[in-house]
Amino acid sequence: MDLPVTISDTGNPFHSAGAVDQIGNFVENLFNTNNHDLYEIYISDQWDSGYDFGDYVSSNTQAITVTDPEQAVKDNADFSSQYFDYIWDEIENNPDTFDSDIYVAYYTAQCVRNTAKCNHGLYDYIM
Repeated sequence: MDLPVTISDTGNPFHSAGAVDQIGNFVENLFNTNNHDLYEIYISDQWDSGYDFGDYVSSNTQAITVTDPEQAVKDNADFSSQYFDYIWDEIENNPDTFDSDIYVAYYTAQCVRNTAKCNHGLYDYIM
């Protein structure tokens, strides 16, 4: 049985094909939850303050056209996966300071922004 996957879920590089890195370390990445957990905590801590990732959602007025929800989920996963390697490496190599890396913040903002646009498009598709 396939588990349902949401557009929002796949906006996180750790929930996308990005978890299967170039060397094929999916099993290692899957079972090394520390980096994933650190990234999830980072996003949560920065949602309403600091980098204020939540603002990318609440102020979004743009939509990516959705005509096939399943394809939209895959497209958002493809988008976020491009940032996985950099974010993974920063967390792996700098677990105590990755949260101040401007590129981690920028890439995270891009993922959140794209996901907000996809969600808006899904809303338009449903309505």
